[in-house]
Formats: sequence, C-alpha cells, structure tokens
Amino acid sequence: MEVYYEDQRLQRLMGNDARLQRKYGQQMASKIKQRVAELEAVDNVMDLRHLPGRWHELSADRTGQYSGDLVHPQRLIFEPADSPPPQHPGGGIDWSLVTEVVVIEIADTH
Repeated sequence: MEVYYEDQRLQRLMGNDARLQRKYGQQMASKIKQRVAELEAVDNVMDLRHLPGRWHELSADRTGQYSGDLVHPQRLIFEPADSPPPQHPGGGIDWSLVTEVVVIEIADTH
C-alpha cells in the first residue's frame, strides 16, 4: 500500500530515525516504524486486520479514519488518500478498496 503523510513536518520526522527516537523514545520509535512498515506491506487496509496492532476503524468525530496501536495509549492514525474514499453500496468506506493512505498523526484517541 502507498503511504503518504499529512504534511512535510510529519514526513521528515517519520523518515529520520534519530528525530523519531528523540521525540518518542526508542520503544515508541521502533513501534512507529513497525506499524508504517506493516502499512506499506499490505495491499489494502482490510489486510491489516490479520496483523498485530489492533487495527480498527474509528468512529464519532474520527469517522473515516483508521488506527493501529503503538505504545499504549498512543496510536498511528491514518485516513484514505482518495477523496472521496471508495464507498460500500450501503454507505461507509470500503476499506478493502483503500490502497493509498495518509498518516495524519500519532495520538491518544481516548
């Protein structure tokens, strides 16, 4: 899957291991890199459900976004790169057709 970033600041951070470790610590930086590698390795978002990381669709004010666990309580948050994203006939995003995502942040969603 193709992975993009919300802005250049986040892209530079994610592409620089030393900065990532300074900002988040070694354990968190390692988990972030692992989750991004998992995103890049799958064909579509639905393929993530078979991987560790408790990947799941978000709801409420984060409808249309997806997350994967990092170091509790932090999560890697992303959304489809296509606008509008592919839809199920009955409504909602068809995550099996999402093959490009935008990482928007690392956050505690609770």
